[in-house]
Amino acid sequence: MNDRFRKINSFLELMSDEIRVERIGGTAEFNIIDFGCGKSYLTFVIYHYLSKVRKLRTRICGVDSNADIVKTCSNAAIKYGYDSLSFVHGDIAALPEPPISDWGKPGTMNIIVCLHACDTATDYALFNAVKWKADLIFAAPCCQHELAAQMDPRSLKLFAEYGIIKERVAALATDAIRAKLLECVGYKAQIVEFTGMEHTPKNLLIRAKRSKTKANASAFASLKDVLDEFSFEPMLLKLLREGGFT
Repeated sequence: MNDRFRKINSFLELMSDEIRVERIGGTAEFNIIDFGCGKSYLTFVIYHYLSKVRKLRTRICGVDSNADIVKTCSNAAIKYGYDSLSFVHGDIAALPEPPISDWGKPGTMNIIVCLHACDTATDYALFNAVKWKADLIFAAPCCQHELAAQMDPRSLKLFAEYGIIKERVAALATDAIRAKLLECVGYKAQIVEFTGMEHTPKNLLIRAKRSKTKANASAFASLKDVLDEFSFEPMLLKLLREGGFT
């Protein structure tokens, strides 16, 4: 629990760096969707911090595929009087529209959060963020198997010779490609450590902010060599292509 406490607080601190009233105006309302919220420790902490500590108008919806967890979290929100905190049972990959009615309306700051959604679930969360024009994205990926299964280097064979090295190279490549793809569609992206390795080995956070400039199609050129070299076909790229974003 100590590790979880540190992880959640570090995540919240990085979020707080971007959610500053002087940057976005004091009248903004915050809409936050937490994909793969699970038991919602992070969801409740974010809501309490923004609405009760910072007194910001905040609506949060947690989404999870486990109906029992959604029911438990919904009951807890009612118990604590968190009127603008809700939970939805659903598949990240199948949501037709944002589960917050005021999402994207003038005067709102719209944020996607995704803490340790497994494998390609993170890609669907990022795609929804792009599709729904989220202003900010905070995604800390979990296990990442997709590219490891695809990895077949043309010339850099060494990276595929040893199983543990192959897994780690594929995991790092996954996040680097995700961040670059977000840049391709008009976001300014960073990859940062949000807590120490002693608390969790899955400690990378993709933090992205929607830019006022147009999508950067030229950013894709820097990806091509990597995709070709390792025979990668990442899920996020497929989704963005099918959605007409690349």
